[in-house]
Amino acid sequence: MADDPPFGRLRAKERTALFASATKQTFENGQHLIVQGKTQKAIYVIGNGEVRIERRLRVRAKYVVDKGKVRVERSADGEEGSYTNVEIARLGRSAIFGEMSFLDHQPVSANVIAVGTVDALRISDSSIKQAMKKDPSFTGRFYHSIAEILVDRLRATSKRAASRYIP
Repeated sequence: MADDPPFGRLRAKERTALFASATKQTFENGQHLIVQGKTQKAIYVIGNGEVRIERRLRVRAKYVVDKGKVRVERSADGEEGSYTNVEIARLGRSAIFGEMSFLDHQPVSANVIAVGTVDALRISDSSIKQAMKKDPSFTGRFYHSIAEILVDRLRATSKRAASRYIP
């Protein structure tokens, strides 16, 4: 599926119309395309460039070196702690992101950050809903495309997770 076009289950004319309805945006190195915890109502397709997917996590324990000795300090519940960003993935040309939030209407679960200059198409939920209303059979093909993307990502994540436990 890596060589398939974005939204591979859509008909070519549907894909063309969907992309024509999109807003082209350019992001510079380090700029956030999507911010973790914010709500957004769009799906993005990378035209050119690469993005880094990062999740900001609270650190509940830290190692402290004091006078040559190491100790672990744990944050108490409700206490301010420090945070770290964990890279989850990198996505390049033709990759789609923002689909999880689009599907479940929840705040975004990770930051998406430009690595170098990135050109992306922002497809609004209103454009997608309009296409669904115009042709109800589009809906099945659209969601099938999203399901394939999510399955591919879950398989890749499972493979990475399993490889951590193989000596």
